[in-house]
Amino acid sequence: MAHLRRWQIESWIRYAAVVWLCGISLLAATPQPPDLDSLGKELVAAVQQGDVRLMSIRSSMALLGAFLFLTTRLAAHDLPLSYVDLRINSDGIEATIEASAKNFARELPSVGETALLDRSGVDLEKAHLLVHIASALMIASDGERLEPQLRGVEPLPGKRDLRVQIRFPLNRVGNTINVHCELFATDPRHKTFLNIYQGDTLKYQGQRHGGH
Repeated sequence: MAHLRRWQIESWIRYAAVVWLCGISLLAATPQPPDLDSLGKELVAAVQQGDVRLMSIRSSMALLGAFLFLTTRLAAHDLPLSYVDLRINSDGIEATIEASAKNFARELPSVGETALLDRSGVDLEKAHLLVHIASALMIASDGERLEPQLRGVEPLPGKRDLRVQIRFPLNRVGNTINVHCELFATDPRHKTFLNIYQGDTLKYQGQRHGGH
């Protein structure tokens, strides 16, 4: 039986370690994560045997797939995307804004991404978040601008996102509702997906681009 050279074994161990470490931070948030545990056991057993068949075709492809899967999920958390849902009710408009904590951190230089993913940290930054959102998401009813009220901020560490809930009180629903949405406008790549509902009925669906 042929045996692997020492440098080959060490290379595979380093490769597996990278995949393993990438997986640790994301497995909790992954609906169906790759079975890295069984792959790791197979790797250890093969190294101990010194078998040239250290990585079977199945293991090689599975590890490669796991690596691509995890790095794709890591990159997804930094995509320049945000989602805004507006719900028009008889007594006000409810807004839900969700984007990555990193996107919010870019707009608030004094605030770090990590702080926005921590409950105690984000509580300290509520005023900054409201000021930023109020300057980028403006709503008027029959030409009268509505004043936003912060309803809640929810860190989503598993997705590395932040969800912000805003309320725009109304005495009555006007004949015209105007929405000005330029969230994260400093990033020309950024896209905001905007949905507007009246009650449970979707009235508008579109995209806004950063800087436009």
